[in-house]
Amino acid sequence: MATYEPRGDKSSHRTERRIAGPLPEYNRFDEYTGADYYRCRRCGAEALRRIDLEACCES
Repeated sequence: MATYEPRGDKSSHRTERRIAGPLPEYNRFDEYTGADYYRCRRCGAEALRRIDLEACCES
């Protein structure tokens, strides 16, 4: 009988949960600035690109 062995990198799945976004950015007048950002749910770091948070809070 064959056993099921999941393939692929599971770290990207964990990263998806840790990084929130894209979140719309608003200025102090509550107007959309046209930019979106990503936020690390563990430490609160923010970046305009998801890849910039990939190494953030690695465990």
